[in-house]
Amino acid sequence: MLRQAVRAADRCEALAAALAETGLTQLTAHGAVKCNPLASELRSAELGLCRLLLCLRIPLGGVEDEQSGRDQHRGMRGVYSLGGAA
Repeated sequence: MLRQAVRAADRCEALAAALAETGLTQLTAHGAVKCNPLASELRSAELGLCRLLLCLRIPLGGVEDEQSGRDQHRGMRGVYSLGGAA
């Protein structure tokens, strides 16, 4: 799982670099301005990375963590299967 977190972090860095290079907005074929699709991909990749770090119980290092005084981090629940019990 740690390897997955490292790959996810690398993916986030690559997406952030590509987004910085191409810009936050793009023009459509009709000349309208739209959000760069890399922005939503980066957001999804960052959420996935956060979930992996939570499962590994690695603190994210935010202000909340320092002020709360809580050392206990709960991981995510297991994968839910479709259609009830598997």
